[in-house]
Amino acid sequence: MNNELKTTSVSTLIFKGARSIPRRSLKKTKEMICGGAGADPRSVSVTVPLIPRKGNAVGRALSRIETVRSTIKTDPNIAGLPVGVDSMVMIPTRNIPVVNDLVDDACAELIDIYEDIREEWPSIINQAQSALGGLVAENSLAWPTADQYIENCKFSVVWMETQPLKFDALAELGEEVSKRTVLESQKGHADLMRQGTLRLLSGLVDYLDESSEQWADPSRLRRERFDKIRDMVGQIQSTNWTHMTEIDDLCQSLSDLPTGDHAVAGDDRTRESAIRETLKARDAINSTLSDLGI
Repeated sequence: MNNELKTTSVSTLIFKGARSIPRRSLKKTKEMICGGAGADPRSVSVTVPLIPRKGNAVGRALSRIETVRSTIKTDPNIAGLPVGVDSMVMIPTRNIPVVNDLVDDACAELIDIYEDIREEWPSIINQAQSALGGLVAENSLAWPTADQYIENCKFSVVWMETQPLKFDALAELGEEVSKRTVLESQKGHADLMRQGTLRLLSGLVDYLDESSEQWADPSRLRRERFDKIRDMVGQIQSTNWTHMTEIDDLCQSLSDLPTGDHAVAGDDRTRESAIRETLKARDAINSTLSDLGI
């Protein structure tokens, strides 16, 4: 396996802004539950969502943010590679304008949605308090203002340079320390990319397992699922920035998977063949993961 980086220039994107609603711990309620059940309070957590999102502007804002995050991570035209924590994605530098346009469009829409949140806030809080009933007073629950919530919810991205440390930047630490640090940085950088690619590969296996269950019912055969599998293969291939030959060979072998149109437009025999050929990919992927020691 070759772990050298390709010449693709890569930048790291960090998402900022809430992707979910705040939760609060019900300390008094937890004490009552644990006292009645003889449980150790340290081993029990009782929390509730503080703000409802269904059918209101809060839900629309979070849904819009989630759509942008998902698109950046999965759109083959962006070729993003999620790495490390959930908020970080490595992206080819050439695709930064595409991502910026996507984010700008979403932020423009969110401005209007934030105004809707301000208008709906009293009814949103009333709904939350009504749903929690006596738990509100029992646990002294308090809610943020609309502006406080919006400030926490605001969505943006931060770009950072993605490259290993350079020797010149560490020269003042001494030659031995600098060389060791640079080598560790280069290895860690490559490992981070490699692990991101392998997570995508494991995610494809999970999606194939899910597809296998759905396809047991012929009425649940959808062209979009076949096309998504092909897109996932393309994303894995385009983000194999560490030259793993096993991954390149695997993606090449999966390049002719059935398209959605071919899978659903034919007769029963054609559909069965498309399912069979697509699910064969699981064996190939698992074999590759085994070769890579996963």
